Amino acid sequence: MEHIFYSTIEKITDFLTKDTLCSEARRKQLIYGLQVFAYNVFVISVILILAAICRCFLTSLLIFAVFGTFRILAGGYHCNSMAKCLLTTTAVIVGSGKCAQFIAFSLPVTILLCIDLNAIFLSHTPRGTAKNPFSDSYSRLQKRRLRIASITLSCAAIFLPPIRSCILPAMLFAALFLSPVFRKKSSEPAD
Repeated sequence: MEHIFYSTIEKITDFLTKDTLCSEARRKQLIYGLQVFAYNVFVISVILILAAICRCFLTSLLIFAVFGTFRILAGGYHCNSMAKCLLTTTAVIVGSGKCAQFIAFSLPVTILLCIDLNAIFLSHTPRGTAKNPFSDSYSRLQKRRLRIASITLSCAAIFLPPIRSCILPAMLFAALFLSPVFRKKSSEPAD
């Protein structure tokens, strides 16, 4: 799957740059940008089409928006292949979207979950990835954004019962994707 995807992007890049003088560095930037764009369009399309087929489009769309926000801000575990990422993300979004149609969280459970999830998100400092680490100033900025998102969406879950069953699973899965980061931190020797 990945080989076909990457070779197609290379062919598109060759087509787009055939009549121009393009340095190798610029060509690689174009390839990377097209890969990210094409991959995201593909994944989003698959998720939303499956959600429509499963008749949970709106709940999945809301879960996708909340989950995506937390993934962008907090980061966390990333699969090591496109297929695993597609399967995992689709299962989380569409599965949660379908379950959200049948599950109703009570206010006490919502408050407890929000307290626990906020404890996780407020204590986390995003660092980027090994291949793309964040600068200290950008980590601080992402941490501020993460705090705002976490508190705002927790308040929405508490005060807006109709969307509670979409917000809480999205936040919960985003927190679960952070568990390898916390596990790695706890196994590192103290300075």
